[in-house]
Amino acid sequence: MDKTLLISIFAGTSIVAGISAWFFVAQMAIGKRVRGPFPISSLVIFIVTSSLTALQLIETDVLSSLQRNAGDLSDGRFWKLVTPLFVQGDGATGAVINTITFLLVAPVAERVYGRRRMLLMYFIPGLIGQAVGFLWDTPGAGNSVAIAGLIGGFLALELVHAHRLPQVARGLAVVGLIAALILTLSSELHGPPVLAGALLGYVLNHVSPMLPHHADHHPVPSAADAPVHTGNSV
Repeated sequence: MDKTLLISIFAGTSIVAGISAWFFVAQMAIGKRVRGPFPISSLVIFIVTSSLTALQLIETDVLSSLQRNAGDLSDGRFWKLVTPLFVQGDGATGAVINTITFLLVAPVAERVYGRRRMLLMYFIPGLIGQAVGFLWDTPGAGNSVAIAGLIGGFLALELVHAHRLPQVARGLAVVGLIAALILTLSSELHGPPVLAGALLGYVLNHVSPMLPHHADHHPVPSAADAPVHTGNSV
């Protein structure tokens, strides 16, 4: 089978798993009445990215100045590890898709993860995605690699809270991570950020749980569960 077709299949599988993870994590957060901060970080990232993306559609030099280009790192332009996250390399269509995906994923992530952890899980996988793009000599730009990190975190949370979820959700989380691994081995740019986001999400959740566990393991006894004392009790 053609390698491009295989990559497309596993990319599609990873996307389906990511949508499932977003849905079930959001559902768990609503069920636990998670009241995270107003997603101000998501709003700021959206404004900056949208502004630069709109500017690049008007001034073509903006994209070429901020995207990954061959030789950037060897020439000392290390800021090119960051700036490609704020412009879009696939034209208007890619910009619309990435913007919609960001607006769906990032606010939920910020409310579940918290502001600082959301920023870590957005920018660290995003930087890894850009670094891999340079390593694999793939010029371009876009914040989809950073969004992939947030989705990887959702996949990790699904596995951490597997006992709360339907079997299909647990299965899709595993399949999504396997698909991300195969994408990585196939030199597809979005595989490493998904894996990095999953690992980072697992570690951060271990340090400080993002969704509470105690309600599942320590239910409050009802009056019907209280022991009945009789007059013969000693």
